Amino acid sequence: MLENSNKIINYTIIIPHKNIPELLNRCLKSIPNREDLEIIIVDDNSSPDIVDFNNFPGQSRQNTKIIFNKNPKGAGHARNLALPYVRGKWVIFADADDFFTQIFPSKLDYYKNNDSDLIIFSANCVDTDTYENSNRAYYLTNLFDIYDKNKKEGEILLKYKFCVPWSRFIKAKVIKQNNLRFDEIVMCNDEHFIYLTSFYSQKVIFDRQAVYCVTTRLNSISQNKDINAILGKLEVLAEKSHFLRKNGIHFLQKNIYSLLIYFLFNNRNAYKQGIKILKRYNWQKIHLYVFKYILLAVLSKVFNFIYRLMKRILSYGYECNYKFE
Repeated sequence: MLENSNKIINYTIIIPHKNIPELLNRCLKSIPNREDLEIIIVDDNSSPDIVDFNNFPGQSRQNTKIIFNKNPKGAGHARNLALPYVRGKWVIFADADDFFTQIFPSKLDYYKNNDSDLIIFSANCVDTDTYENSNRAYYLTNLFDIYDKNKKEGEILLKYKFCVPWSRFIKAKVIKQNNLRFDEIVMCNDEHFIYLTSFYSQKVIFDRQAVYCVTTRLNSISQNKDINAILGKLEVLAEKSHFLRKNGIHFLQKNIYSLLIYFLFNNRNAYKQGIKILKRYNWQKIHLYVFKYILLAVLSKVFNFIYRLMKRILSYGYECNYKFE
């Protein structure tokens, strides 16, 4: 229930949803009821066999707008549908199967009048069913570790490697002034939007506290292994790399070569398509670098094997010496 009023809205939270009403309810319960906060839920053509539309999550909540999209094109399209309705100074994105942490309300108070354009937070991660710690957010905490040691390197990595929409506050004016939108593809639909948000943000704050809890679960989009979807991801990453190089931001995307190696050993036709995509963005010596990363991976495994073997041999030797004494 989105109220028509002239009151100040500091925050807009956008949540795409499809066929997980119980998890959406959990997400909504983690969001405080505030006069200065609105929620926009975009249902991406959920099944009536799964969702009770007469009792849809959030429909009786204040400052909540629900968009029922009957032309499903994925989470990127769903978020794009919500953007024109944003009234808040800050935009926050959440996935329906995740939730916010207990410190989230205090951060809403702390940053509501902040003059920065972007605030990137750390995050926690748990299994969606057992709530046991999971590893999906470890790479983010590792980036904050790098930032603590080297601010310049850490800032580049947090702005351009951490390219997911959650765990950040984005000034709405940055989105509106640069007409930013999500790609409407299966995988990596948020990469383009997020790295451009980072690029156009003049002042960025990095807050190590976790305001968001990302979950792991089976059958999520992130588990998609469709070749065409992965090729779409490769195109987005190649375009991103080209954009950053053109603007003097040197950021090596090793995951591009990881995708090519995956294609090389699983689908040679996709590998050839991947090479064509990279050549369109002026990549050079692609085959050579693919070979280099394969060689480095093999050598790493060999050295790790030798290291573990020598460790066991030495350990066995110490045990023998102890027994003979």
